[in-house]
Amino acid sequence: MRESLRLGSVPVAELLDRQVAGYGDRPFVTFYDDARDERVELSYKTFDNWVHKTANLLVEELGVGRGDRVATVGGPHWQASAIQFACWRVGACAVPIDLAESAETTASIMRATGCAAAFVREERLAEVRGAAGGAAGTVVALVADPFGNPATDLGGAPNFSRIVLDMPDIYDGEAGSLYDDALVVLATEHAPGGVVLSQTGLLTRAAAIAQRWAVDDADRAMGTLADHDVDGVVTTLLVPFGAGAGTVLNRAFNPATWWRRAADERVTVMDLTSVEAERLLAAGADGPADEGLDLARLRMVAFEGGPPPAGLASRWQERFGLPLRHWAAPDEGGGA
Repeated sequence: MRESLRLGSVPVAELLDRQVAGYGDRPFVTFYDDARDERVELSYKTFDNWVHKTANLLVEELGVGRGDRVATVGGPHWQASAIQFACWRVGACAVPIDLAESAETTASIMRATGCAAAFVREERLAEVRGAAGGAAGTVVALVADPFGNPATDLGGAPNFSRIVLDMPDIYDGEAGSLYDDALVVLATEHAPGGVVLSQTGLLTRAAAIAQRWAVDDADRAMGTLADHDVDGVVTTLLVPFGAGAGTVLNRAFNPATWWRRAADERVTVMDLTSVEAERLLAAGADGPADEGLDLARLRMVAFEGGPPPAGLASRWQERFGLPLRHWAAPDEGGGA
């Protein structure tokens, strides 16, 4: 185990360099898309390479600079995670928008936050571009196919999977600081400007959770990243990254595959929402003990949201023989 680094003491750009130097070839992100029968695994070094290339794309091709807003309408996906880290590397602010939002609300959020560029999943591309007009600057298509082959006509929009490969492997431009805006959250139809967190606010939030969970570089976390939710970003990305741990991201929550995936991926820390915990309880599938799965490494199952539904923890313990901890989001500010 390496000497720990207090999250929030250095900006994301410096944190990236440090973690890649120490954990380069170890798996960081393992991504599952059950609908496409897809599994993608990226080491710290490979993930960082995508971040550098995306940072160069932001600055050199899209004209994004420090303080600029960059929207992502991508849903839970490793590409969206790389784009967020690239924003923080260059000092830009990520504006993740729920993929389920209407095109009109998405455009309203882009206008209210003054987005300089946007990355939009291909199935939403046409309607979002139509609603946003020029409000989002250059709109780049996020293509689901791992080889960058679009399923639909992109209407002339740049294809992220293709153009990013031509970018330099090293970003050596101006780096972001702890004081730069990092993330816009809670943007809705009625409050499209959302709430802004700085890099300090984001990282100290991650530090509080990492300390509470006692996460270190021996851990493997698993959750369903809600990329438009601060605690989704923190618990499934920043906490594992800051600890040198691995993280298993799921495009969608699937009770039928959840326990076996946790066993196969040697998960030690599981993060659920209370709704997902209820869905696992309600699922007809056998629990981990019934399937003979080895979950000996799983030391903690936590769920967010509150107040806790009545009897959830006791029903969970009785059904699965595992403790279920509720955690409340920390109140740390740090420059929000």
